[in-house]
Amino acid sequence: MEQDKNTKKPKFSMNWIYMLVLFGLIGMYLLGGDSVGSASKKVSYDEFKTFVNKGYASEIVINKDESTLKMYVNPKNIRDVFKQGANNTGKNPFVTTEFGSVDKVETFVEAEKKAGKFKGELNYENKRGNDLFNILLSFGPILLLFFLWMYLMRRMSGGGGGGAGGVFNVGKSKAKMYEKGGRHKHHL
Repeated sequence: MEQDKNTKKPKFSMNWIYMLVLFGLIGMYLLGGDSVGSASKKVSYDEFKTFVNKGYASEIVINKDESTLKMYVNPKNIRDVFKQGANNTGKNPFVTTEFGSVDKVETFVEAEKKAGKFKGELNYENKRGNDLFNILLSFGPILLLFFLWMYLMRRMSGGGGGGAGGVFNVGKSKAKMYEKGGRHKHHL
């Protein structure tokens, strides 16, 4: 009976699953919510201009810090851009490209609006919105190792029946006292 207690496995903590789900949800939120799981592809700046000129763009999001932009594709033009249907591309498929000058992009988009080729919105994206996510990515492996080490230390100290310092009590005797005839004996 005493031996069964020592071989009993520690329970798996549900807190780890909750933490993973929480980090996953935070990551999805920071990466753009709807666009997570949506198709994207990198195109040249000239291809981007052609798509806008043909009326394929529903929204353009400029990131000044990284000199990149996203062009979200109208649902009716998904097949024209991605060569596959909306079922395979997700809710908000987009193309990305790099640009040289924000002013030139803005001038081009304004001209396309006046010509009636672009009827969507032009928005701007801060890099700062993803700073928390970037910090988590940077320190994530270190934090994961730390929590894994803490979990293993707890498991080793609690699972062996050695109490709080179970790992460090390896060489200590666990003598048991038995009463026989009114006297105490130590059995090692």
